[in-house]
Amino acid sequence: MTDPLISLRKYQQKVFWDNRTKTMILHWSRQIGKSYTLAAWAVDRLLRNPGRLVTVLSNSRDNGSEFVMKCQEVCLKLGIATEAEDLSEDLHYDNMRFEVKITIGGKVGRIKVLAANPRTARGFSGDLILDEFAFHEDSRAIWEAAEPIMSSNPDFLCRIASTGNGRQNMFYQLISEGRIPYYRV
Repeated sequence: MTDPLISLRKYQQKVFWDNRTKTMILHWSRQIGKSYTLAAWAVDRLLRNPGRLVTVLSNSRDNGSEFVMKCQEVCLKLGIATEAEDLSEDLHYDNMRFEVKITIGGKVGRIKVLAANPRTARGFSGDLILDEFAFHEDSRAIWEAAEPIMSSNPDFLCRIASTGNGRQNMFYQLISEGRIPYYRV
């Protein structure tokens, strides 16, 4: 994927091109391109690793569907065929299940956008994006469910993004501990 096609700002490029940092936190202000950057990163992960699964845990149906649209926008700009579906059983947030598929060399890669809860955090095997993590209910339980999966395979990468939301959440704790690299914009 080449940068001019998807128009990333300088601070977004640093995150987009980093395919080595195991877990990275984006502590960014509102409306400066967190979700777009992560959607482009997710698409790039599928292009670099055909057949890959990228799981996105979203804090709302609206944000989840926006993430899917941003993935489709990136694919359109790159001229990549994609298929997006709403596989949700109903409109309840807990049942949210969106999927974007990209086929490369006969292998189908998927970006799954799911409701943020400990159950969905246990059910993936691949890269993980925690979008607006400071606003996830049960953020500690989600992290406790996801972290062992991330640790099990050195090829799985995790991106945690959010604006701040006080001090009573796992996002704040992870930043405060200082063990995980984070970028503040």
